[in-house]
Amino acid sequence: MIDLPGKVELLGVCYFPSNGKNVIPNIVPKDVFYIEIVLDGELLYGEGSEQQVCRRGTMLWHQENDETVWRRTAPGREFTSFALRFRLLEPWNRPGHLGHWNKTNELDEFVLEAMRRTFDSGIDRQVLGSYLIHRLLWEFYASTLPDERGEFPLPLAKAITLMQNEDISAESIPFLAELAGVSEAHLYALFRKYLHSTPHKYMLRLRLKKARILLAGSSHPIKEIGALCGFQSLESFYRVFRMETGLTPVQFRRRQTALLQADILRSQTSMKL
Repeated sequence: MIDLPGKVELLGVCYFPSNGKNVIPNIVPKDVFYIEIVLDGELLYGEGSEQQVCRRGTMLWHQENDETVWRRTAPGREFTSFALRFRLLEPWNRPGHLGHWNKTNELDEFVLEAMRRTFDSGIDRQVLGSYLIHRLLWEFYASTLPDERGEFPLPLAKAITLMQNEDISAESIPFLAELAGVSEAHLYALFRKYLHSTPHKYMLRLRLKKARILLAGSSHPIKEIGALCGFQSLESFYRVFRMETGLTPVQFRRRQTALLQADILRSQTSMKL
């Protein structure tokens, strides 16, 4: 039986790419807990023989005196994580230390929404915190239920997983079809039947989700972000991004930065009161 959360206050969120940095773990203070989600790459968590390899979708629920993630699985092996910090306003026991985000195809959208809402100074932090913690708890719980991915044929499920893999996502559709063990035409038929889309459109949505997250949560140059998200040129990145969002990458980043600055100003003002 999982205990439902009591009142919580959202303290903040953080999108963190390791990018060769010397990662220093935080120690969770009293009456605070962190939830970290692995977005890309892999990392180690635990001590000694209890260490586990954590990959995309792994959720780590840290409570008082726990260390946040920091160990690479090997030199040069990078990872990207998303962390949410909450203050407990009522006692609550976490559902477990390690879990998994159930539907990883929805993970990037959740990250983007959480960042956007957190940086909106007009949002009530307790209401937002309550929504986020209950959504996270649901994904944790849903991942313990019988696997529902059986509704997709194995080649389609494999292709989707490959598209979500950062090392594979920039490859061509024919190459992905080959890895999934079907012809390109058959892969297109599977996407149309089960997802009402095409492999190209599905891949494009994943790339744009990643681009929005990097634009909002990193200082990477826009040209570099376009390349990281699989776009062949800066011009094509601008054209597709504007077509899908109505904004250029520069405009999108400026809007997110303005929301963040407004949130910081609101926090500083509330601390002085």
